Amino acid sequence: MARLEERGWLSRVDCATDKRGQVAILTDQGFAALVEAAPGHVAAVRKHVIDRLSPEQISQLEQIGSTIVAGLESGECKAFRAEDA
Repeated sequence: MARLEERGWLSRVDCATDKRGQVAILTDQGFAALVEAAPGHVAAVRKHVIDRLSPEQISQLEQIGSTIVAGLESGECKAFRAEDA
């Protein structure tokens, strides 16, 4: 975080709901760096992860991802996040 902050890519502000924490905010300069890095990152993930998986494994990965997303969207998880807000 400190290095990203030194580069001007993010700033930190105190968390309004948790006095122990801070929130990282991506700056315009940080967003531009993210946009620039994205194509290479996507190509590397495809080459080193996706392209190495069989169609069956891709299907399994999709099922796993869907299960995780469903859990994050559940009423229980939303209620937990609301408690933290």
